[in-house]
Amino acid sequence: ACRQQKHMGALVTVDLGDDRNEAERVHDKLRLILRAPSLGGVDTVVLHPATSSHRALTPEQRAALGITDGMLRFSVGIESVEDLWRDLEQALR
Repeated sequence: ACRQQKHMGALVTVDLGDDRNEAERVHDKLRLILRAPSLGGVDTVVLHPATSSHRALTPEQRAALGITDGMLRFSVGIESVEDLWRDLEQALR
């Protein structure tokens, strides 16, 4: 990314592997971070590609694109970093 971009964006992808249930569990347990069908804006939001943005693709098509069932994508907003970390930590526990 540093070679391609002058400035970094706020999109973060976390891949929890091929475990769709674990991704959905973490996705559902987040309290401060809002669930979103798409990413952007000033609030931190999370999206589960396998069940939202890429749900129309077959598992094989998603795999070819590097989209696992355990993947979550975050668009980081302007909230307190400490609050975001606490929310992620409690969801991952």
